[in-house]
Amino acid sequence: MNAVEMNRIRLGRTNLRLPVCGLGGIALGRPDVGDMEGAEIVRRAVDAGIELLDTFSAYGRSEWRIGEALKGRRDRVTLVTKARASFTADQFVGQIEGSLKALGVETLDALLIKNVDDDARLENVAGHVATLRRLQAQGKVRFIGLSSHSPHHAMAAIRTGAIDLAEVPYNYANLHFEPVLDLAAEMDVGILAMKPLGGGRLFPGTEKGAPETVETLVTALSFAMSHPSNPALIPGIGSLRELDRYFEAIPRLRRLSPEEKKTLSDAATAFGADYCRACGYCRTVCPGDIPVDELLPLHDRGRYVRTDDTNRQVLRGHYQKLASGAKACIECGRCIEECPFKLPVPQRLKEAAAFFAERPSAPPRAK
Repeated sequence: MNAVEMNRIRLGRTNLRLPVCGLGGIALGRPDVGDMEGAEIVRRAVDAGIELLDTFSAYGRSEWRIGEALKGRRDRVTLVTKARASFTADQFVGQIEGSLKALGVETLDALLIKNVDDDARLENVAGHVATLRRLQAQGKVRFIGLSSHSPHHAMAAIRTGAIDLAEVPYNYANLHFEPVLDLAAEMDVGILAMKPLGGGRLFPGTEKGAPETVETLVTALSFAMSHPSNPALIPGIGSLRELDRYFEAIPRLRRLSPEEKKTLSDAATAFGADYCRACGYCRTVCPGDIPVDELLPLHDRGRYVRTDDTNRQVLRGHYQKLASGAKACIECGRCIEECPFKLPVPQRLKEAAAFFAERPSAPPRAK
């Protein structure tokens, strides 16, 4: 694959200078991706100029697939993975050692303390930082970071001064993290922007009800890269087709003006806080592998974006291709526990089924 031209950013105090666009690994671990395709996505991404890879051991087989792809390519990438903030010290180290083995590497460029989302996990940060300092001395970890879905707890951890990198969701439908990015810029902490397409998934562009177009990818990614903290973007890519569209969008990215950013964020306020960000965390723990991260965004598009009869029929067609999986829901609640935004997933699945079960009104007869 030909190299894709990208702007470079400085990733905070790490002084790493990387292309602004990286690759998030959660979608790589989905069962429907497959080992060969998952590894090929990474190979093509790296060969085209992607230098930042983000993953986690709980993302299915993501780490293993990345490890396969990096054979002969390790020195070309910055590799980031995570260990749970909720773990004991022994569990924390065990998870890191497991990641090193799965990835087939001796050193991680960054280890993020994952899901610093509540007071108890925040209290664990100091102990985990101490552990990571020891691993730094052993040459197993270069930089220390965190991931969080709570602005308050992310900012508290950053203020300790021990954090080099912070991974948080940022897109034009998720603006409550802007104070985190502002603080990170002030303290020279690098930002990894997860879910940069969260807004783009809700605005399907000019195609009636269809998945996002390249233009909507350009808009969403341009918004995320326009923050003064100069975040690195790590959208999840789960197919070669998605990768091709990503590369088609990248050369068209640009910094948006304050007026353009405000227009987008104002439009996104219609979604409130209960929309699905399509992150896929729920799917990683679902016993039935229900494609929640695909079903609920379709419902959100129908609820918030276009609800006329023609567009609902288009959305229904996409929904029906996936809907059989929703019947496997046993309402175990594991998805709610795993969802960073605590969406009532089983209830939302029922609402989606009811929404798409409604028959559109008959079109008017021609006179």
